[in-house]
Amino acid sequence: MRNTEVVSLAPDHRDREQIFLARKNSAKSRGLRSRALSLKFGLALAFALLNLSLISAQTVPPAIDLQAVSTRDKVERNEVANIYLAVANKSNLPLSISAIDVAGDAFDVVLPSLPIELSPYGGAKSKVAVTARQGAKFGPNKLMVTVDVKWHNAGKEFTSKATTTISLEISRRFEDEAKGFPGGTAAFLYLLLPIIPAFLSYQTVERLRTGMSLQMPIFKAEYIVPAFFAAIVVSFLMLIIARSETAVDYSNPRTFVIVMVGSLIIGGLIPGLHWLWNIIEKYKWGFLTADTMQSYLRKALLSPRSPVEFRWVKGNVNNETWEGILLQQPNTTMVLGASLQASPKADTNQEAYQNAVDSIAAEVLDRNGDVKNRARLVAMVDAGEITLAYLNKIKAGSRTVDAVVAVAQINNLEIEGEAEIVPLVKLVG
Repeated sequence: MRNTEVVSLAPDHRDREQIFLARKNSAKSRGLRSRALSLKFGLALAFALLNLSLISAQTVPPAIDLQAVSTRDKVERNEVANIYLAVANKSNLPLSISAIDVAGDAFDVVLPSLPIELSPYGGAKSKVAVTARQGAKFGPNKLMVTVDVKWHNAGKEFTSKATTTISLEISRRFEDEAKGFPGGTAAFLYLLLPIIPAFLSYQTVERLRTGMSLQMPIFKAEYIVPAFFAAIVVSFLMLIIARSETAVDYSNPRTFVIVMVGSLIIGGLIPGLHWLWNIIEKYKWGFLTADTMQSYLRKALLSPRSPVEFRWVKGNVNNETWEGILLQQPNTTMVLGASLQASPKADTNQEAYQNAVDSIAAEVLDRNGDVKNRARLVAMVDAGEITLAYLNKIKAGSRTVDAVVAVAQINNLEIEGEAEIVPLVKLVG
């Protein structure tokens, strides 16, 4: 019975030892697994942080500062403006400017030599030349300046961009000069530009046609309204002729000269043709100092510029008073004429002479100077049926002029006082 108990106790003791050893080994195994897991997690976390730092270092571009300044605020078509670029590197990496772009449809661009190197915390300056294109629209423009920046990190090449804007206005030629002109803008001046030379050439040729002395042409304020409407019509006609939707480019010297010369020719054309017609008329209707009474009467009565009523005027020429009947040459210059008396051809037969006087008074010319038939009166004078003589001669100061008409002597006549209606010719006898 005692042996049996001994045998039964021994296995229990060994079991407890095995269990204790098993538990101890299990605890060690769990500790090792825990430390291994912690080590793996730490390594994974460190690797993730390292990758994150590498990714961050690769994708965040270096800090740079870009500024653009234009040497001019305004340019005309075909004119050049220089844009100066200043690029500052605010990082510890060496950078390289590989490309520069200036976005703007109205300009042609000339870029500097590339690439441009930027040392760490350094900078560089460069110049971009922009030229306003021939067909560019007038007004303000926004130009976007973009630079491409390259850098290397961890053996890899990266590119980033920096952008800034600059304002540049395309102005019309004579923009500043037009500020003193009625309207105050070059756009209004451009509208009137084809019209003003025509007005000025018209004045010049008209003064020459009328025998007046030359003087500087003027564009008066009252001309603006008719010139404005004429300019609108001309502008539409020019657009139709050119078959274009854009206005005429006066910044082009050739176009400017063509428009100016064309306007001068057109403006002087009307008075020029009038002048030519006056020259033709002068051979038939122009008064001459050497005119006879017959030719004087014909021109005074039948000329296209013959007045309905004849007026005796007084005027001043070089501080001398002149008097006579005011008449006009074909070119509208003034002349002074004498008044005449008419009588039938002398006839020894008193009754026949009186009948002739009564017939003339009834049908052609009466004793009050009322001309009833101008053409017949001239025809009777030319046929010798009526004779002429002075009634009142032209007066110059205290003397009389022995000529039926004064032409060159009364240039620049300044009429004074009121005119008196008088007959050119009276019937006597």
